[in-house]
Amino acid sequence: MKTKNYGYCYSVYIPKDELLNYVKQGLTGKEISEIFDVSLTTIRKRLKCYNTGTPRAHIRYHLKVPYTQLVEEYNSGMSLPEISKKYKVSTNYTKTRILENGGVLRTKKEAQLLRYRKAKVTK
Repeated sequence: MKTKNYGYCYSVYIPKDELLNYVKQGLTGKEISEIFDVSLTTIRKRLKCYNTGTPRAHIRYHLKVPYTQLVEEYNSGMSLPEISKKYKVSTNYTKTRILENGGVLRTKKEAQLLRYRKAKVTK
């Protein structure tokens, strides 16, 4: 591997484009660190050094949540808490991933109507 000095980012050279490509593909920080044969801390520092604007949460969590499937399940009628419970993540995490992947959240009225219909079907 190449070594260069990038201000406080020095030692191991990690190409910015490659790094961002792996993040966009949804790889975890651990997987990316194994690809570059460096520590997870090095990956986090490079993201900070390159001023990518990539939230640390994308790297911090080692979750394998299929983002497009979240949107499909939400659009099929599952609620945010149901989806969150299924994948064992927070409701806020689910909501954010749905919005990032082109999903549109229901209004309160739509959510109440859906809840009412579900309750009526189960009776």
